[in-house]
Order: sequence, then structure tokens, then C-alpha cells
Amino acid sequence: MSLDYIFTAGGVLAAPVMGGMLPGFVKTVSALVLLAVLIRGVWRTSRRPIQTLSSQQGGPTVTLSISGMTCNHCVQSIHRALSEGTGVHSVRLDLKGGKAVVEGKSLDIPALRRSVEKLGYTVDMVDEQNETSTKKEE
Repeated sequence: MSLDYIFTAGGVLAAPVMGGMLPGFVKTVSALVLLAVLIRGVWRTSRRPIQTLSSQQGGPTVTLSISGMTCNHCVQSIHRALSEGTGVHSVRLDLKGGKAVVEGKSLDIPALRRSVEKLGYTVDMVDEQNETSTKKEE
């Protein structure tokens, strides 16, 4: 109970009981609704892939240096935002290094930067590499 006693100048008196707690059916319905919300949340989270597509598809690679990532929730939020970008094939994030590597075709780098900054993180540096030219040099 939130208040077990009412303090008065004369001493401590027990709080009057006003019909007790909620009726049994309200508790049951509330528990079922809460269970449904939790199951839906877990189901939605488990269906999301960590990498959107295989990195075998190639294409230009953009490395973003991101400051402000402190936990796995940050990584998941940034991954989701970058994965929704136009032309993105794969996203890899390094929490300790503070880097995000985005691979895809026709990447809109300013839009990727805005999507990360919109979440409250800072994009310090952007490094763009054309993967096809890197493969030819090897």
C-alpha cells in the first residue's frame, strides 16, 4: 500500500480501508494485457536481424565515427536507424571503437549522418571507401 498510516497530531492512526484492493477480474485482465505487451515486445525484437543483408553484395563502404555510444541499446538504436537508410545493404557497429561501417549502393551520407544525430549522438568523422577499388588494389 502506498500509505499505511495517516500521521496526525495525536499519534499514528491506521488508514481507513476503502473496499480493499481491485476486484479479482480487474487484476486478471491487467495481468493478461501486461503479458501480451511483453510477449509482443520480445517477439518484435527477436525478429530483427543484426545484419540486414550479407556483406557479399559489395558496394561502397562508409565508416562513421560516432561519439556517445555507451551500451548495447545505443548500438541497436543506431543500427536500426542506419539500416533504414536508402541503399544500405549491411551495418556493422563497434561499441568500443565508436565506429559504424555502412555498406551499400547509392548511400546518402548526409542522410545517414542526420539519422544518427537525430537520435542524439554525434558523428565526428565520415570516411568513404569504394570497396571495388579496394579489391582491385589487393
